[in-house]
Amino acid sequence: MTGLGRVSPEALVESAPGPPQGGPHRVGWRNADGILTKQLVNWKALSTIPSDPTALRAFLVTHIARENGAYVGREMEAELRESCLEIITGLPVSPEVRASAYQILASMPGMKPEGAVTDPLGRAGQALSYQVMRDGRVSDERLVIDAESGLPLATETRSVSRMADGREVEIGSFIAYQQIGWTDEGPAQ
Repeated sequence: MTGLGRVSPEALVESAPGPPQGGPHRVGWRNADGILTKQLVNWKALSTIPSDPTALRAFLVTHIARENGAYVGREMEAELRESCLEIITGLPVSPEVRASAYQILASMPGMKPEGAVTDPLGRAGQALSYQVMRDGRVSDERLVIDAESGLPLATETRSVSRMADGREVEIGSFIAYQQIGWTDEGPAQ
């Protein structure tokens, strides 16, 4: 049985080398190989993403406006930032597309280069930090990048929340990327 949250056992039995193929994965959504501008995308759509920074920005703005309504100003910048982060951390795109997404991020208002940092797992990287408004609160976010490979090492989030007794506490979370890449090997048993 396939459906939201379920993948048929047959779909998970075996993998083999070959060209990428869409299929029943991503919690059961057919032909979805990633998410971009809040829409499911397949391999064919991923191959159309431009690698030039100017063309990539125009491509993303067009898709954001078409798929999500008319965003302006800060809203569009926030959506554009999220789309670039989706490309960097979650889509199997070429190094050139990823590099263009980094260039767009670096040029956006509010993005601050932090220079050399250590990620939550103790790895050295370069960081970009920025602030996001979530549920009426400001959240400090940081993307840590491996300077040699250009791949993400971690994304970090910190915000202040108020407890029931009125005290303020800092809440943080992170996602660490231990390994990103292509393989023809099956998962470890």
